[in-house]
Amino acid sequence: MDNEEKLFLENMKLVTYALNKCKCFYDDDLKQECYLALWKAVKAFDETRGFKFSTFAMRCILNKIYMTWRDRDKKKYQWDYGEEIEKLRDYENYTYLVDLLDGKDVDVQKIIVLLIQGYSQREIKQILGRSQSYVRNRIYKVWRELYNV
Repeated sequence: MDNEEKLFLENMKLVTYALNKCKCFYDDDLKQECYLALWKAVKAFDETRGFKFSTFAMRCILNKIYMTWRDRDKKKYQWDYGEEIEKLRDYENYTYLVDLLDGKDVDVQKIIVLLIQGYSQREIKQILGRSQSYVRNRIYKVWRELYNV
C-alpha cells in the first residue's frame, strides 16, 4: 500500500464528519461525491505549504457538499418551456395563444409575446426594464399554470 492509499484510508472518517456536520449523512450520492473529493485532496495535497492534510481535505469535502447543493438548487428551478413556445409559434394554434394571454397582466403578455418572437430572457429584461429574475419568475408562473404544477 502506498502513501496516498494510506492517507486516504486514515482520513475516511472526515467524510462522515462533514456529512454529519451538514446534516446530510443519509444521502448516498453525496457521500460518494465526498469520497471522490477526499481522493482528489489526497492527490492535490502539498506538504510544503505548511498546513495539515486534515484541514485541506475537510475544506475540499465541504466545498464539494456546497457545490452539490448549489447544483441541485439550479436543477430544481430549471424547466423546459421550449415545447410550449413552439406550439404557440404555430399559427394554427392562435386560439391557444389567445387563451394563454387572456386574463394575464400586461407584463406577462409582453413576456410571452417576446418569447414567441424568439427573444431571450436577458433581451426581454432589457426591453421591459425589469430584472432577469422577474422575467424568469413570470415565465415560470405561466409554465406552472400550463402544466398544473
